Amino acid sequence: MRGELLTAACRGVCRQGNVDDGAELHRRRGPAGIHEYRLTQFNRWGLESDAAVLQTSVGNPPAPPRSLTAAAAGCGAVTLSWQAPADGTVVSYRIYRSEAAGGTYQFLAGVGASTTSYTDRPLTPGQTYRYTVSAILDAGGSLVESAPSAEASVAVTCADPPAPVITTPAVAGQALHGRG
Repeated sequence: MRGELLTAACRGVCRQGNVDDGAELHRRRGPAGIHEYRLTQFNRWGLESDAAVLQTSVGNPPAPPRSLTAAAAGCGAVTLSWQAPADGTVVSYRIYRSEAAGGTYQFLAGVGASTTSYTDRPLTPGQTYRYTVSAILDAGGSLVESAPSAEASVAVTCADPPAPVITTPAVAGQALHGRG
């Protein structure tokens, strides 16, 4: 695919020429570095095809959520909490978990924009879990995922239950004795 570079003065929808005979490439610049490319073909009768659309982020991703903490929350549970990114309109958050140092993070859960905490359970006692959170931001009608937050990790613990206390049965302070 051939194309011309856009100049810095181009605003809004820009038509790209010389893509290929009978084709047009348009680019629309959006906020937060989002660019939308549309490629359309024209047949010999001048009829236009459906557009192939690609959206991409140019530049740095939006700022991630801040101050992620992970704390053991009872037997087999971890509570995460974080703060919203410094800028941008958050639509939701995505929570990721890894069970190995340097391991791959797997998507765990998504929560709404007003939620800045999450409890993960059930978990294996004695296992260390690592978490990151990313924000999904509205970038002028396009949704963009932020970079991941700093990692927070925690070892899941369970306290042993207290030992049972065995007492001698009594009625009104008098010990009961069996009949033999």
